[in-house]
Amino acid sequence: MTGLNKTIGGHLVPSSVGPEKFTPWSSVARQTHHAPSYVFCASILAVAILWRRDNLFQTADLTWLRAGGVFIGAGHLPAHRFNAGQKALFWIVLAGGLVLAHTGCCLIGPAQSWRMTDSESPASCMA
Repeated sequence: MTGLNKTIGGHLVPSSVGPEKFTPWSSVARQTHHAPSYVFCASILAVAILWRRDNLFQTADLTWLRAGGVFIGAGHLPAHRFNAGQKALFWIVLAGGLVLAHTGCCLIGPAQSWRMTDSESPASCMA
């Protein structure tokens, strides 16, 4: 809710509840959203550093994929610390987390550094 408030809340909510009720809530929501975002960014970087070596694809993963993983294959298939499905999920989640962290930094940065006006788009920092 705090992210939606930050992105589109200023255009939709004040007209329905009034600015005198929206402003204090929006201020608290913004600070509540920013505080955990730094922990999220640090966690994504820590996960990337700690587990990237164990999640690099190897030739055993091709064998695991060809055999259909654990659903189709019979018996125990060779996999090191993580199987190919877990490695693929790791890279998808890591990429999504990094994109989320980057876009969050783009939204926080201009608003605090350059004091964006209402006419400026948050996506302008990505250009």
